[in-house]
Amino acid sequence: RDAPSYSSVYMDYKGDRCVRIRIGEDHREEYEKLAARYFNEDGSIKDVTYACFDVFLQQAKTIDDTFRCYNDALDYVIEQRERAQRAQLIDSQYDDETLDRLLTVPLYPYQKEGIRFAFKTGKSIIADEMGLGKTIQAIAAAEIFLREGLAESTLIVCPTSLKYQWKREIEKFTGGYRLEDTDEYIEDGRV
Repeated sequence: RDAPSYSSVYMDYKGDRCVRIRIGEDHREEYEKLAARYFNEDGSIKDVTYACFDVFLQQAKTIDDTFRCYNDALDYVIEQRERAQRAQLIDSQYDDETLDRLLTVPLYPYQKEGIRFAFKTGKSIIADEMGLGKTIQAIAAAEIFLREGLAESTLIVCPTSLKYQWKREIEKFTGGYRLEDTDEYIEDGRV
């Protein structure tokens, strides 16, 4: 099948999601030379490319302004870059002692592991058994996002019957932050 004239970066959804480059006919040699620095021989993105993807895009556009990077691929690159930055941050600045000072109570080792996982991934489901502290893990992960300036607020979606339970838990474990529901603010805080 004929390749289009333009080159592009796209999201490959076959198997594990992967960002790939497809080199078109226009400026083929230049794009092949550029791609060799940022992509593997099979066209998949190199892990090191996530951190410098903006440089690659600028260079690709300089070769030809018809170069395309599809939004889903760009979103994935940004997601992977942010995930790596969060992993570096939590691993370097949130040892066990720091996590124990994060809230008003010390945490169990498995809770610290859950908090680190939730922060690194940026979105997760904490599926521990009942009574093992999923709420405190969620509150702690949200607190790290807030302290690091990676979020301005946290939205908690729960049945109305649990709204005040969450309020009490947040106040208890964080020292009392402002909580917002549709018509009230509680104390002075951010969660």
